[in-house]
Amino acid sequence: VSSTAVSVTVGFGTAIEDTAKSTQYKLPGSVLVVDSNGTGVAGAIVTLTAFPARYRNGTIRAVTETHGLVTHTHCAGPFHSSGTGFTTFTNNEDINRDGILDDGTLAPAEDTPGTRTAAQVAADAVSLNGIISPGHAAGGSIPMTVTTDSAGAATFYLQYPKSSAWFIESEISARVIVAGTESTARVNHELPMSVTDADDDVCIIGRTASY
Repeated sequence: VSSTAVSVTVGFGTAIEDTAKSTQYKLPGSVLVVDSNGTGVAGAIVTLTAFPARYRNGTIRAVTETHGLVTHTHCAGPFHSSGTGFTTFTNNEDINRDGILDDGTLAPAEDTPGTRTAAQVAADAVSLNGIISPGHAAGGSIPMTVTTDSAGAATFYLQYPKSSAWFIESEISARVIVAGTESTARVNHELPMSVTDADDDVCIIGRTASY
């Protein structure tokens, strides 16, 4: 490597695939590592992590819309239990991201309190259910590391449950160290639903989430 400064980016495509007997999705992603000259860095080992940084509850169900003479039934939502429109995202309860529900003794309490914040109300967050909402697996899984090719690129899949689609915003981090120089990139991505499932006129994938 002729230059010690490096930069890494991470992003996703749109061609979602079914997997695990059609219970999960695979979303293609990639990283790109370049030096300060904009030249791809080959053979760089990039460390990846996934975390469900934000979530929302509510109900995904079939709705019918009419535009002119055309009627279309498809999945929509998540709708708020109060009937006041769509839910919005709020932060994962796992503040320190250790996978353990802290009760407030040694770390900040992490269960949604009985008196919810405005953001938690808008997300339909469940109060005091005794679990971390949402669990780490809801954000999907990715390879621990990938190695860049001659162009400085490497591809991977983010695999996640279909039940997470539209309910979870996953934070994907990519970290690389080249010649002693470290670079990190993060992207928050709302987990998508495939066009095939979203356009299903009975919305078989529809459900009510209660993280």
